[in-house]
Amino acid sequence: MTTSVTLAAIAARIDMLEIRCGRCGRVGRRRVSQLIEQYGGSMRLPDLRTALVKGCDHAGGHDYDRCDVFFPQLVAVTSR
Repeated sequence: MTTSVTLAAIAARIDMLEIRCGRCGRVGRRRVSQLIEQYGGSMRLPDLRTALVKGCDHAGGHDYDRCDVFFPQLVAVTSR
């Protein structure tokens, strides 16, 4: 069984979460505390990805056309 990292788990390690899309090249940063206020500390990052792409033209795409949101700093944050 695999577990997913939650917003609460990364809140102790970082203040800002970098968010990127590999398809369209959009880049942004969101304050983790504000994400927790909006979505809750138990929000898993895969679920956050889904929530963040709502309204994107590529959110419902298939295969090569699907929105590709990822969190570049996640590996460094979870391996500390």
